[in-house]
Amino acid sequence: MISMFDLQQFSGSETFERFSLNRRYVGTEGLMYLMRECHCYWLGDLIASYAGELMRREFCSWHITPKGSGVTVQATDGNETVLITQEVPYSDLFTHLQVSEGKTLKLFQVWQQQHAVVMLPSEY
Repeated sequence: MISMFDLQQFSGSETFERFSLNRRYVGTEGLMYLMRECHCYWLGDLIASYAGELMRREFCSWHITPKGSGVTVQATDGNETVLITQEVPYSDLFTHLQVSEGKTLKLFQVWQQQHAVVMLPSEY
């Protein structure tokens, strides 16, 4: 099990790694650590599946919130305007990631040249 504190140890990134069949999406070292340790590669696929809807946005913020035995995933414009909401009925993400009650996991997505870079907030 990892904690939010473990994720905050990442800052910046020296390498990017593809994590989806969509070759335009790459993740930072912190994101790849999260997906590997929490067994949540599905999250990368979910994010990349909205490429067509978010391609023209320079920045968006992803919010992953526990909900029962699943999660709610929302993309916002960074100013809390919700762009996308998807319910995932079952996920064990938060059995691998320790968060405080009522907390949400956040990820940032920025377009950099020809790629969407998905990262932890501490890597922004």
